[in-house]
Amino acid sequence: MPSMLDQLFALFLVVLFPLYNWNEARKVRRDIAGGLDPAKIDTAGDYRKGIAILWAIGIAGVALWLFQSRSWDALGMGAGTDSALRWAGGIAVAVAGLVLTHLQAAQLGRSEDARKQLLDQLGDLLFFLPKTKREFYLFKWLSLAAGVCEEILYRGFLIWFIASYLGILPAILLSSLAFGVAHSYQGFSNAVQTAIIGLWMAILFWLTGSVWIPMVTHFLVDVIGGRMIYGVLSQDTRGPGGEQVAAPGEA
Repeated sequence: MPSMLDQLFALFLVVLFPLYNWNEARKVRRDIAGGLDPAKIDTAGDYRKGIAILWAIGIAGVALWLFQSRSWDALGMGAGTDSALRWAGGIAVAVAGLVLTHLQAAQLGRSEDARKQLLDQLGDLLFFLPKTKREFYLFKWLSLAAGVCEEILYRGFLIWFIASYLGILPAILLSSLAFGVAHSYQGFSNAVQTAIIGLWMAILFWLTGSVWIPMVTHFLVDVIGGRMIYGVLSQDTRGPGGEQVAAPGEA
């Protein structure tokens, strides 16, 4: 059963970490509303900060796990299930989702209406998204940190924690909800989409008994999404004649 340390760590993941993210985003939105030019926001610096925070929390979670002498398998960091059928199912579900994500990204390249719809959906979240090559480079490292650390935390640890009290099905659903709440700073619709992605990752975790496939899938989804958004936002750097103009920080 979970210890008091586990309960405190779960409270941090479910309540305190989302509040921190929400407050950080609120301060930026307040500054923009007060007249700050969004182009002056240090997006690259925010990415570096996010990378450091994710790795720190992920390492803390693993350290807490090992401190209590638990196995890697119980955290989902072992070999996973012995069932080849379940591994095949997990890989199939991962690949199917990645193909759909890629097709969605490809659709943006062909449809001006789809690009406008994406920008409307992102709203004031645009300040946190990659607009230059340098930012997209750092975004890929942020995606790696999220793919590794969030899967350990929200699939490996949190599913184990909730399942200890309620069973595996509530753990899958509630951990996915918590994952969406952790991203609520992105706005309601994006938080819902993130919760759905969390459910997808939780199903992969349940099928394979391991965080490895969810880690890779999570990373690739973030990179594909980031590349899609970068492709849309970087179009704003074209001059009146259609020539490419280097954006600030472009290298």
